[in-house]
This record gives sequence, C-alpha cells and structure tokens, in this order.
Amino acid sequence: MKKIGVLTTVDANHGSSIFNNALNRMLARCSPDYDVRFIRHLSIHRYGYEILRAMKPNMKIPFYNLRRYKKIIDFEYDNLLIDNFPVTGTYESHIREMHSRAYDALIVAKVLWDFSTKWFVPRFPNIYWLASDISAIKIAYAISGHRSDLTIFRKYKDQVRRILSSYKLISVRDDITMTMMLEAKVDKEVPVSRIADPAFMYEYPEYDDDILRKYGIAGDRPILGLLLYGQPMFSANIATHYRDKGYIILNFNMFNRFADYNIGHSVDPYEWAAFFKKLSFCITDRFHCSVMCLKNNIPFVATEPFMPQSIDQSKIYSLLKEFGVTQCYQNTLMEGFDITGFKRTCEEIQEQWVRDTAPHVAQKCAEALKQHSDFIDRIKYHVT
Repeated sequence: MKKIGVLTTVDANHGSSIFNNALNRMLARCSPDYDVRFIRHLSIHRYGYEILRAMKPNMKIPFYNLRRYKKIIDFEYDNLLIDNFPVTGTYESHIREMHSRAYDALIVAKVLWDFSTKWFVPRFPNIYWLASDISAIKIAYAISGHRSDLTIFRKYKDQVRRILSSYKLISVRDDITMTMMLEAKVDKEVPVSRIADPAFMYEYPEYDDDILRKYGIAGDRPILGLLLYGQPMFSANIATHYRDKGYIILNFNMFNRFADYNIGHSVDPYEWAAFFKKLSFCITDRFHCSVMCLKNNIPFVATEPFMPQSIDQSKIYSLLKEFGVTQCYQNTLMEGFDITGFKRTCEEIQEQWVRDTAPHVAQKCAEALKQHSDFIDRIKYHVT
C-alpha cells in the first residue's frame, strides 16, 4: 500500500475543508491501495491566529467563532486521516519528522508558497517547500504563493529552482505563482501547469429544501448570500438594499451582523457547500465562496477582504480572469469606490447571467474537471 502525505492546512475554514475533501476523494479514486494522510501543520504564528480568532467574542450569538471552529475541525477529523505535526521546531526538525513518517509520495497544496514579511507567513525555506533530499515522490497540487512580494522571491529563486527540481509534477492555481515558476525557470526542470482549485471537483451530498427548513429559513423568497467579513458600512447598505427588494439576507460563513440569518457556526462543510445552490445572488469577499458560485453557476460579485499590493496578487481576480468573468470583480476597498455603481453592476450581472454568462461558466467548469482528471492520471502514473 502506498502512503501518501498531503501537506496542506487543516484549519477552521469551510472552503479549505471542501478543498481537502475534494482532493482526498480524487486521490482515493486513483487507487484503493493509497493510504492518504493529511498532514496538519501550522506555524506557531498561524496556530495562535486560529485560536485567537476562535476565541473572539460575539455579543449577538455567544461563542459563534468557537462553535464554528469546533464544527469544522471536528468535521475534518471525522472525514480525513490526519497526521499531526509539531507546531514548534526548526525547518531541519520538521524535515526529519517528515522523513520519519516514511511517505511514498508527498503532495503539497493550497496557499503555502508565499514570500512575505507578514508575521503569519513562515520564512523561506520552510516545511511547505519539501526539501530536495526527501526521497518521497513530490507533487504540488494547485499550489499558490499569491501573497508573495516578488522582490523577496527573487532573492531566493535559484534556491527555489534547486528544491523544486526534485518534484515530479507542479500545478499552480493563479497568475503570480506561475510567474514565480517561470522566473525561477522551474519549468525547465519539471512540468509546470495551471489548474483550477480542487474545490471545483467536490461532489457533495444532495440536499432538497429540507436544509432551509432545518435552519428555519423560508424558501418562498429570493436569497442573497452576504458572505462578507468586516466592511460594516458596506454590508449594512447592501443588506438594506436587498431586504427592500424582498430578499432574505443569509450568511453561512463568518459572522455578519447585518444578515437576517447567521448560521456559519452550525453548518458543516457539506451543508456550507450545498447552501450555494439555494442562493439567488451572492456578494462575497471569500475565494472559495467565489469558487462555489462558479461551480453552481450562481450569479455573484466578489470583492477583496483586504487590499492586495497589486491586481496580480489578488487570488480572487486571478480566478475570475481564468473563468472569463472579470465583470464579477468589484474592489470595494479602492479609493473612490461608488456603492451606487456597485449595486447597478450587481443588477446587470444578475439580469444577464442566465442568458449570457451561465453557458460560458458551465463550459469553463467542464474544462476544469478535465484538467483535474488529466492531472490525477499523471499523479497515478508517477506514484504507481
């Protein structure tokens, strides 16, 4: 039996959980002889951030964040085989730990290849790059370094090339990470391809309107998914606008006090994914919420949770550009942002979606499925 370690983040994030479960199912389909283990390792700073966020009080729904954290983490442990790695330690000790687990293959995935001075980003080199002397087969799956400062990256690009030359396959999910691979000439050493996020491959259980009734939500009115965190003035304006139009304002992610329903602390990742099918429209600043809107062909507008250094560093814009729907990108954090124009854009997108946008999105999703199927076949070839 082949032992495969997936080095990713196992954290309190619905979209991240869907990513992990989708990847787990895809690998399971490769061969019944694969023993797939998800390696849970967070830097000490990232681990502290997760705990602080979970403990943040909520006056309206007590322990909302803690309950959300527990719901998702419990789900991960129930649905994945997880190998816990130490939070503390040096790069060398982490690599020794990796050696001791005797994996036949290692797959690194998600936003783990950043070059940044931000406190929550581990310094290069770190365990997520997988040292070249690790004997296991190494593969990168939809990896990202979208928060990278390219000035910092360029200081290390020769070392990056040396490490990554020991990989069998590399796939990236956004423009800036592909730029990094090309600048470091990694593509001269190992095949590098662009691939959509694995969450597009997720097949979740079917739910009928019972899921709405379960949470006391009426199914006789249009539903706006208000999946935003922060930006209170913007959220208040949008919620009032759509409520006046007869919409139910639903949040099933991080808490938003302007929604009619906040259920992100109660839904597991399967239910989180299923709720997108119930939406009439969605406004979000979350990457995986944008993925799920595209996957379910739901009209939406995506904005930023924080201002990227450049448009190339926006993982949301890169996703929408790849799918040819950049009209769905509206950065509410830009100077001179016009909320009246934003609402007008939302109406135009919703009006044109079924006729003009939906067929194109369906085609791009089909192409993404084909990309993943081909990449999984390549993994199977190298691992088997």
